[in-house]
Amino acid sequence: MKKQYVSLSVLLALAVLLCACTASDGTSNEPSAESSAAERILYTVEVATDGGMPLAAVRVDVYTDETLANRIRASETDENGTVSFEAEQSDGYVAVLSNLPYGFDTKQLFSITETTRISLKGNMRNGDDLSNATSRLGDIVRDCTVTAVDGTEYKFSELLDTKKAIVLNFWFENCGPCKMEFPFLQKAYEAYSDDVIVLAINPLDGTKNSIAAYASDLGLTFPMAKGASSWAQYMSLNAYPTTVVIDRYGMICMRHGGSVTEEGVFEQIFAHFTADDYKQQTFRNLSDLLG
Repeated sequence: MKKQYVSLSVLLALAVLLCACTASDGTSNEPSAESSAAERILYTVEVATDGGMPLAAVRVDVYTDETLANRIRASETDENGTVSFEAEQSDGYVAVLSNLPYGFDTKQLFSITETTRISLKGNMRNGDDLSNATSRLGDIVRDCTVTAVDGTEYKFSELLDTKKAIVLNFWFENCGPCKMEFPFLQKAYEAYSDDVIVLAINPLDGTKNSIAAYASDLGLTFPMAKGASSWAQYMSLNAYPTTVVIDRYGMICMRHGGSVTEEGVFEQIFAHFTADDYKQQTFRNLSDLLG
């Protein structure tokens, strides 16, 4: 009879041990591999200009720390200037940006948090030599100096200290559409000259004297200049006249080939780029801007 009690005690002890090793719902109390791993979260990086324009197709390389020894992500921003990725939670991630529009090049490291907004400021570079230069919409313009036929020099960076936009008009003396357009440009300039500078550059024909006489005959009061032929390459001129707008941040924001001979169109262009609530955007032609 005593032996039977001993066996029962042993069975009860084993049952207690088994219960201690098993959770009430039948699952193990041992931590799973998933729960022991570092938590993964969603990171979002937004890249834009200081004018508020999202920058698409910018390469974003993310590293575990500032040594840049271990890259964990490489991708390009979408049309909204955004890259999103999942990674283990960390306070040490940094990003390096590349494939930026001209004038936004940077070697700066950016610390990455769960939501990171990177605002980039453009930098005008010397534009005295345009012989091998090209440009695209969205580039920061080179810091050129245009010398008008009266000898006055206009340097882009200095103009933007006081003006909200630089309007470049490319023309030549024997261009009929150019001559038709000038009265409309002149009228808009008179209305917006406090905020807009118009520089009419002739890279094809004429001399300083003939250009000065041309301006006098048409009653044009904005600066007229005899420009180097390299302007045609730099601004991708495929038609005359061509109007190029450089905004208050130094970005080439609009390029329109062809004459503008409708009343009020230049005024609408100038109003857009001088508005107090101006938000940076690029336009390939007038229809994109005017809607």
